[in-house]
Amino acid sequence: MRLQLQKKDGVLVSEKPLPAGNDYSVVVRLAANSNSKPQSFKINFNTDVCDKCKLTEYACTCESHDHDHDHKH
Repeated sequence: MRLQLQKKDGVLVSEKPLPAGNDYSVVVRLAANSNSKPQSFKINFNTDVCDKCKLTEYACTCESHDHDHDHKH
């Protein structure tokens, strides 16, 4: 599924709702300006909350902590 993003209040938001479900990959392509080559960023979108850092899984910062976390529930 292809979604368009738009800038809103300093962040990028989807113009349409995200697909139903949880724990799927999202690829975002961004370019610094219209003359730049786009770069791709792959994100594992998972809205579960990490027990350790208390952030949603897609934003989990556990790699910087001293504990094991495989990002799967």
